[in-house]
Order: sequence, then C-alpha cells, then structure tokens
Amino acid sequence: MKKFFLSLWLWFSRNPLQQKGATMIEYALIAGLIGVTAATILGTLSGHLNDVFQNISTRLDSLTP
Repeated sequence: MKKFFLSLWLWFSRNPLQQKGATMIEYALIAGLIGVTAATILGTLSGHLNDVFQNISTRLDSLTP
C-alpha cells in the first residue's frame, strides 16, 4: 500500500499538467476577485460620480449666455 501511495505521489509531483492546471485556476480566481472588487467599487462610487457630473453640468449651464 505504501508503494502505491508513493508512486501516486511521485506521479502527481512530476506531472506538469497538474501545475499548469493549478496555475490557470489561480489566475482565474485572481481575475474573478479583481472583477468583483471593481464592480463593488464602481457601484459604490456611481452615485457620487453622478453628483459630480450633475454639478459640472449645472455650473456650465449657468455660464452659458
């Protein structure tokens, strides 16, 4: 039984596809986390940005003769 687990462990440690798959999953998780963070930040700031642009628009309208 020890030989089986040892050979299985050696196979997994030497198989480069396992490393590539793990790296791809890590990159996908990082990209997902960045996407969720960006969506949260933009959702939070959207109201504030709307107020800023509305204020700019109002001031520009008051300057127009």
